[in-house]
Amino acid sequence: METGDRLKTEVAGPEDISAIVGLFNLVFGPKRDVDAWKAIYAASPAGSPVSCIIRGDGGEIIGHLGAIPTWYDMGHDRAKAALLVDIMVHPDWTHRGLATRLSLAMHEVLGDGFDDVDSGRQIE
Repeated sequence: METGDRLKTEVAGPEDISAIVGLFNLVFGPKRDVDAWKAIYAASPAGSPVSCIIRGDGGEIIGHLGAIPTWYDMGHDRAKAALLVDIMVHPDWTHRGLATRLSLAMHEVLGDGFDDVDSGRQIE
């Protein structure tokens, strides 16, 4: 199915949190407010979280995937890993491959780790 040529996939910035929470509550029912969202993502044990978003034709956020960095212990070794959370797509945009698009975008963003992620960076 077509997703539209004008959709933009990018790294979310702090200014996007309110719209992301609005999408969350639309998709999953009213369960979070902005303060709860910030508390969940601030609890990251291994650095700053990252969110990839898709913007619709009018700039509205229609998709989201978050990554919370964490430590993964493997015997005597420790590695940084990403806990992927809160994948969601606006109900009007489902079944168009947007969750796959978000997953691929997050893979691209985190390919070199969490340290050099810039909000507002367009992906693709």
